[in-house]
Amino acid sequence: MVIYEAVGSLILQTGPDQTVRIVGKDIIGRGYSDVSLMPSGLLDKLTDQELADLYAYLRSLQPANKQDD
Repeated sequence: MVIYEAVGSLILQTGPDQTVRIVGKDIIGRGYSDVSLMPSGLLDKLTDQELADLYAYLRSLQPANKQDD
């Protein structure tokens, strides 16, 4: 996944804590993937209540760049 695009290169997220920089001249093509970065089955063991709680928590988060007034 592209996480940063500069004039002459891209930085790609290739794993949970791994990035790779690719110089523009080395880029052969670009496209979209149908594969999610989220591991399959990650939420399978959660109960309905745990999923609801997780959803409520995520909705309550504020964007990182939002300033408190």
